[in-house]
Amino acid sequence: VLLVYAIITRMPLPERKDLPAIFFLGFIGITIYHLALTYGELKVTAGSASLLIASAPIFTAILAMFILKEKIKTWGWIGIVISFLGVSLVARGEGEGIRFEPAAFLILLAAISTSFYFVLQKPYLKKYSPLKFVTYTIWSGTFFQIFFSRGLFQNIKNAPIEATLAIIYMGIFPAALAYITWTYILSRIPASL
Repeated sequence: VLLVYAIITRMPLPERKDLPAIFFLGFIGITIYHLALTYGELKVTAGSASLLIASAPIFTAILAMFILKEKIKTWGWIGIVISFLGVSLVARGEGEGIRFEPAAFLILLAAISTSFYFVLQKPYLKKYSPLKFVTYTIWSGTFFQIFFSRGLFQNIKNAPIEATLAIIYMGIFPAALAYITWTYILSRIPASL
């Protein structure tokens, strides 16, 4: 959908000097995020995974404080501490004490990678509209995902039409529209909120 939009509107390419950052952000915010979340969810329950990935705002606020020099107020720190305690309890394994399962680390990697994506894109939103920037990063992230997609075209060919339509739906609504909406909001407010 974003490719069609880019072609119809004759969206210009990003400036050459911004390409390394766009590809890096596509890699961490799209490729790493989706791969880590997908593989982590194979071993972590849906409830635990949803709570772990919900730690992304915690990491975003902390990264925004260090990278963007944003201020976190007292209630923000209280929320961060409570959230980290909750994530620790959810991610713990069986047995004595807190033990993180490897798959839980993948979910946390997804949360951290998307947090870096949110924070590091902020300066570019002064130059590019949210729609343009998301288009650039989603396509650069998709480029890297191709390396992990062995057998993709054969699987698409053999998949039932319902499965193909479900994937298209997921690419448009939970992915593209969510990224565009969040990036639009991020372009107008501090990342640490």
